[in-house]
Amino acid sequence: LDEYTFRYNRRKSNSRGLLFQRLVEQAVTHEPVEYKLIKRM
Repeated sequence: LDEYTFRYNRRKSNSRGLLFQRLVEQAVTHEPVEYKLIKRM
């Protein structure tokens, strides 16, 4: 899902580096999600 979001947003952005920076920031600042929680959704 993150890969899809990254590729979708990349098409509309003038600054691709900024999108990558945001993606990394989101990955670092959020707590990890357990597989059990993902499976439940």
